[in-house]
Amino acid sequence: MTWTVTIHHIDIGSIGDATVIDARHPGGPGNPAIRRTVLIDGGKGNAAPIVDGYLAGIGVNQVDVIIVTHFDEDHFYGISKLLRGTAGTPARYQHAILYDMGRLPAERDEREKVDQYNKRQYALSEYAKYRQAISTMPATFRHATGRVNSFDIVSWNAATGAAVAPGILTRNIGGGGPRNYQVPHWLLDKDVLWGNGEDGQGGNPWTVQAAAAYAPNRPVLRCIAVNKWVLQNGGGAAYCSNAPQSRGMTQGDVADTENANDNAKSLGFVLEFNNFKYYVAGDLEQPQEDGWVNLNAVVPGAPVPGAVFRLNQTDTMADRVHAMKASHHGAQTASSRTFITRLRPGAAFISTGRGNKFKHPAQRTINVLDGYQEIPPLADANSRNRHPPTPPPPPARAVPHYLTGYQDPVNLLALGGDASQTAGDPAVPTPGHIRLTVTEAESLLSPLGQTYRGTRAALDHVTAGLGLAAPAAAVLDAVAGASATYGAARAVTALLGLPALLASHALAGAASMGDDELAGVHRVGIANAAVNAAAGGAAAVTAAINVF
Repeated sequence: MTWTVTIHHIDIGSIGDATVIDARHPGGPGNPAIRRTVLIDGGKGNAAPIVDGYLAGIGVNQVDVIIVTHFDEDHFYGISKLLRGTAGTPARYQHAILYDMGRLPAERDEREKVDQYNKRQYALSEYAKYRQAISTMPATFRHATGRVNSFDIVSWNAATGAAVAPGILTRNIGGGGPRNYQVPHWLLDKDVLWGNGEDGQGGNPWTVQAAAAYAPNRPVLRCIAVNKWVLQNGGGAAYCSNAPQSRGMTQGDVADTENANDNAKSLGFVLEFNNFKYYVAGDLEQPQEDGWVNLNAVVPGAPVPGAVFRLNQTDTMADRVHAMKASHHGAQTASSRTFITRLRPGAAFISTGRGNKFKHPAQRTINVLDGYQEIPPLADANSRNRHPPTPPPPPARAVPHYLTGYQDPVNLLALGGDASQTAGDPAVPTPGHIRLTVTEAESLLSPLGQTYRGTRAALDHVTAGLGLAAPAAAVLDAVAGASATYGAARAVTALLGLPALLASHALAGAASMGDDELAGVHRVGIANAAVNAAAGGAAAVTAAINVF
């Protein structure tokens, strides 16, 4: 009896995010079944009943963990309504552990002024309503990050320009007297799936939810980014800002500047299930994903590693991320060419929907997922930065990407790329929910993938068939890795030391080994074409490609 993990990307009917991670173990002799359910974001307020209905539909009576990645309306308004009991089934959430960025600046608690019919009216801010809802939850509900500092998240060393994490701060925010607030990156490297349900100040132990009988091969959900602090290889935290800093700024100025963008403060997580990895991170932005350079440091240009270096620590196929949710709904602020190339995902998921005034996903992101640069050199005449149509194939392997929901049938505001599919059917209409299920047996398979293994097999076959000396295993592994990232033809021509022109001819025929299996007919045309080019030149490459 083994674990199964299902990741649900919910079509909430509009812009916004709602994702469910559902981990199950059927139990065994003397051990009851275990189910842990995580709800990540809840869309806008009108998405709350959709989210609650979806949870009911997959048989979730109790949500164990709620994650609010950041406080944008299309991520946390729905969660607020579910907690307040104004939508859905309140009992479903009353035993949950809640993780968010932590406590925001005091002004976010104040009442918002509304000028309506020339009268000054006041209403609680949505953030205040959210905090009010938390305060009214029963004792079984725990707000794990309620005393995390998300209001004064960094200071800058006046002499060096280096980022300094605040220690525990004593503040009086929102009444009730002074309270101690944990460091901004308190949540980093914690496994929230099984989680620490307290504030970390009272020596509370990690909640033990699985006995030893369940522990082998169980999944974990680890925080790798929060409040612009990013988990580093080997542990530790580094600060990746996206705001210009000056050594002459006061701490108040720094706090205001760094708090101006909630997206960059988003929580980011990696789900690790044996060899399988999945990445999800709210609206996290490129400086936190790729890394950042502090131009105001004493030694300008020293890079600060981003989350990509923790996600694929060795920059190899063996350490890749198999699936990911594109941050910020596929906006151009994230999912760079550098990020996707290093992660090497097999699939990407994008949350979209009707009323998508921001035109998510962005063309820049689509270019990357289709295997091109963010801004291709052959952008179209209308300056929309579209990549060239295929052929020619992209310089990198395309990443299949799947869009939740569907766009308006008449006013199509945004679309996926060549390698995309959009869920749902606007004619019926059918919701565009997308689910990804990974069994324990699947999670234990080699992380290298079919393209990598197919290239290795093709290389062995070709070198043996031609009587060539077999390259060292390390060389073959490196070429197979390049094949999985850039395409087999490019990797093979590089292995044989062929001119770049020949590689481009091979690429013109096909982009990767993934095309070598068609209608049940096995082909190794790309590899053979590259090898044939060694004797016949560019013309032979073209002729060989045309045969296969």
